[in-house]
Amino acid sequence: MEDIELRDFEITYAIENDLHVEQFTIGNKLTELLNKKLNLQDYCKTITSLFVIFQCFAPDNKYVQVKELLKFKRKTKVIELYLLLDYEQVKKADKKAILQLLAEAYKLGISLLSKHKGFNTEKFQKEVAILFNANSIL
Repeated sequence: MEDIELRDFEITYAIENDLHVEQFTIGNKLTELLNKKLNLQDYCKTITSLFVIFQCFAPDNKYVQVKELLKFKRKTKVIELYLLLDYEQVKKADKKAILQLLAEAYKLGISLLSKHKGFNTEKFQKEVAILFNANSIL
């Protein structure tokens, strides 16, 4: 199996069956913006990629128990950051509103990175907020 080259910033989704994955493709704008304007090495020298997984499931889904969490993959030096999206808000959101929900969740979720030693969470949080605001995402 060949290795997949991850960019500094990656975003993916784990979503309820009744949500449409096409609605979430707008999130690619965040990934492109982050990779174009920011460099992960400016915030942490020991990480190769920050992989955010947005989770969005119905509250009554008894098969999926989601929670926010940070996982560090030592072998690949990748941080996996699992963040939550509000199912009811996503359900009634158009693409613009989904982009705003993703951006807000991303900004809030950055605080979890403080659990990783050597990650300059404060600097990253500040620069992501400036970047998202400057590009009218919020």
